[in-house]
Amino acid sequence: MAAPEPMMTVLHLETGHVLAAISSGALAPTAEDLTGGEHLAVRVPKADEPVLVTPGLLAAARLAARHDVLADPRSYQIAQGAPAFIGAPKMFEASGANASDLGAVDTDSLSLWQVGDHLVEIRSKLDANGQPAVGKPPGAGPGMLLVRGAPLYLAT
Repeated sequence: MAAPEPMMTVLHLETGHVLAAISSGALAPTAEDLTGGEHLAVRVPKADEPVLVTPGLLAAARLAARHDVLADPRSYQIAQGAPAFIGAPKMFEASGANASDLGAVDTDSLSLWQVGDHLVEIRSKLDANGQPAVGKPPGAGPGMLLVRGAPLYLAT
């Protein structure tokens, strides 16, 4: 009898962006299990605090283990049920100066911002400059900008 295929569980957002991956063997943990029902802390370079993504925004997918995904999960998106490499996370200036490769006008975007101990989610469309129509909320700390098919953008 052949050994069972190694498995992993990835936590991803509705945009498909993978935020975390673990080897899970025979277990099938949920987003609630892996966050303790509280949050997944996503580190942002040059930020003093993480973005605390709540389990309600996360989906857990059980997939065949891939060492590349386990080593660098934030460089992948779930596309058609499998992880696809989209590039390493990039830094985004909240002023909107460097995200022109996000997508075409009217493309859906999701922004997640840490405001104190609350996570603010903003859904908007990209404008003619490839920028989200709604920017960083007042008082926000670090954040993430997510567009299906584009790398994960992190903001301070």
